[in-house]
Amino acid sequence: MDYQKYPEWIKDNMKYALLEIQKIIKDCLDEFMKKDIFLLEIGVSERAIMHRLACILQSKIPQNHVDCEYDRKGYNIKRINPNNPQSGKIYPDIIVHDRGNDLKNILAIEIKKCERDGIIEDEQRLKTFTLEQHKYKFGLLIIFNVKEKYQIFPICKWFKDGKKCEL
Repeated sequence: MDYQKYPEWIKDNMKYALLEIQKIIKDCLDEFMKKDIFLLEIGVSERAIMHRLACILQSKIPQNHVDCEYDRKGYNIKRINPNNPQSGKIYPDIIVHDRGNDLKNILAIEIKKCERDGIIEDEQRLKTFTLEQHKYKFGLLIIFNVKEKYQIFPICKWFKDGKKCEL
């Protein structure tokens, strides 16, 4: 699918459907597994994986911003509870959004290597990102297999409205 032919498809957050987003992510992961599988084979950091995936995702949806570890909500620091300046900072590994416009927070992604702890914490973070206070339409946890199991396709767990989506 040539996503560049559909500029309005990506511009209006409300036009996104989970199946459309899943198709884009699957295409990105397919490309990553073809071109960048070496990163998984040698077990590079999650940040290296995150960067490559974000670059691929940006090429699929050039009309939006794809940012890594973006820590702002408008001009303010993004916090767990935006109404409490004392609450902790929060920032997803990758986001798809329009900078400065919370109404177009489309996707928050957390990346995890299968050997790492913290999957439950990342799931909780994605539930938080998809609630009204942060306004991300979808959340996605991608779990990559590394080293001996690097050729196994990544596991994707989707979130919407503060809950895990059962597909």
